[in-house]
Formats: sequence, C-alpha cells, structure tokens
Amino acid sequence: VTEPETETVPAAETESAVPETETETAETASPETTAEQEPYPDAPYRYTLTADAYPALDFTYHADYMNYALCDFAILENGNLLLLTMSASVTEIAPDGSVVGTYTYPLAENGGTAYRIAADENGNFYLLDGRNNCVYKADRDGILRTIRLDTPDLAATRDFYAVGEDMLLLENYNDDLIRSIFTLDVSGDSAQTVGDVTPGILLSDGYRVQLAFLPDNEGEAWDGGMTKKLSITLYNGDGAVVFSHAVTGNTPDFAVMAGISPICMLPDETVLAKVLSFDNADGLHVSVVRFGKDGILGASATDPNPNDNLIHNFGGTSYLVRHPENGLEILPIAELCTDFMAECPYTTENCVTELAN
Repeated sequence: VTEPETETVPAAETESAVPETETETAETASPETTAEQEPYPDAPYRYTLTADAYPALDFTYHADYMNYALCDFAILENGNLLLLTMSASVTEIAPDGSVVGTYTYPLAENGGTAYRIAADENGNFYLLDGRNNCVYKADRDGILRTIRLDTPDLAATRDFYAVGEDMLLLENYNDDLIRSIFTLDVSGDSAQTVGDVTPGILLSDGYRVQLAFLPDNEGEAWDGGMTKKLSITLYNGDGAVVFSHAVTGNTPDFAVMAGISPICMLPDETVLAKVLSFDNADGLHVSVVRFGKDGILGASATDPNPNDNLIHNFGGTSYLVRHPENGLEILPIAELCTDFMAECPYTTENCVTELAN
C-alpha cells in the first residue's frame, strides 16, 4: 500500500471567514450548484487540515463520548467539505482550503446531540441524534425542524445520506437485528419509512452488499459463527445482482471462515472487504480482498482502514477520514489500495444466492 503525497491546505485568509455569531447569513453561504454546473467538477478531492491552519476547529479525541469532536463529514456537489463538530456546529470549507462559514446550532444546551450529517442539493443539512432518536433539519441559518422516529434506532446507524430534500437513506438494524437499509421521508415532524426495508450493507449510490453463511462442500451448515464457506453479493441501485460469489479458503488447512466485512466500493463496481479466516496451523488470517464480477481481483495484507474510521461515498468516490496528531485528512480510499498481491488465500465460485433481493 502506497501513501499519496498530500499538500498542506492553506488556512482562511481572514478571521471573518469563521464568524463568531451563532448562525451564518445567507450572503456568506457557498454558491449552490446550478443545472449548468457539473456535480463534483474537480473530484476526487483531498483535504488536509491542521490545528495551526484552522485554530477554530477542535481536532481532539473526547474520551467522554468516545469520538473525535470532528465526528462526521459530507462533500457537497460543488466540492465544499462539511465538517460536523459534535452537537455544536458545521464548518464549510472550499476545496482550496478557505473557510466558507461556520454554522452554530444550540443543540447541547437543549438536550440534543448530533454526530452524523447529510446534505441535500438545496442547501439543507440533516443532523442525526441517536440519543433522542430524531433528525434535525437545518440550513446555514439554523435549525428548521426536529423530526422524531419510532424506528429504526438511530444510535446504530452506520451510513447516512440525503437522496433528495426530506428523503434520507440510512443503514441500520431491522427488527431481526440484521443490517438493513431504510429510506425515510422526513418531510413532516415524524419520519415515515418509504418502501421495503432492505437487508444489506450500504456502499454508495444505492449499491448494497449482502453476506451469508453457506453450507460447505461437505454439506456442513453454519455453526457457532463460523463455516467453511461464505457468500458476498453486490446489488446495484436498481436491485439487480452485479456479482454473487461463494468464498472459501483455497488450501485444505483453512478450517473455518469467520466473516467478511465490506470496506467500500470502487468506481468500477468492485468491492473492498476484509476477510477473516482460521487455518489449522497459523491461526487467524486477515486480508483485504478486492471482489469484482470475475471473482477475486487481488488481496493485500495491509488494511487501508485499520481503525474503522469514517468512510463515505460522494459522486462515486469513497473517502476515508484519518486523524494524524492535531489534524485531519480526508482522501480517496482508492489511493491507499493500489498494492494488491497476485495470490490470495481465498478463492471464489459463482454463487446462486438465496438472499432476499
């Protein structure tokens, strides 16, 4: 795995770029993407922020809520970065590093929290509050509305996107504690689930992965969380199967498969995933495997996301957050995944999946 060279992003030129007032006025808001503009025109983006260049941002890790103060991000269609400071504010930064504005919300003093953010094309932000199971709709001027939820439990939300004004797509647990994808209509004061709840792990642009334990070649079924064969199936945004593979160890020494954990999807409809297995000699094996329509395209022993940092997809690019000391980096995860070995400790075969579509 090779690490890309990064350039230091310049700080805002004037202090007025980060207002001390509670909300930002409409005049300082970033320009909206118009129909004539190409979405994400300069993608992929790379953001390198430091405490010296951005003294108003809190780059620290807070042990009391076991998260970084800068707890989530989103990238707008014009390339502007939104950084959510836990339960407090959203800072908007242009691709050139200049601060467009900071928008402060009085959530904590009113008993609210916010640790996830999504944004639509109309300048609205959606802040997720897992403690109170609600979503705050906001803009650059303040909170517009609080939307309550009965289900799902937002505290278990992994991914969270706006797919239109007042329409959210999120990955969570269903009633059977299976990772599932929900579409929520938040146009009223109470969120409504739209359509069916779909089992799977959300990747990007509606793509999702489903995983299953399969009977092995000797007919042995899953037992105790491990088996000799697992399946991974990728569906596109229309619900069609892109690929479906049964995954096994490719030597007799592999005793069991412990699991597959998707990391992200790359623009060519391939999926990066951690695969864990045990053999009879050396014990645990962990590889980052690249799956595609033709099966396994390579594997790497280096994990591009060792600490389970945030990964989100915008404009077809999956971005990873890293936290160097007194700073923050957001960069395309594909740049960390260029060194794949020709050999892989696993093999695949076509799998006629019985997973629900």
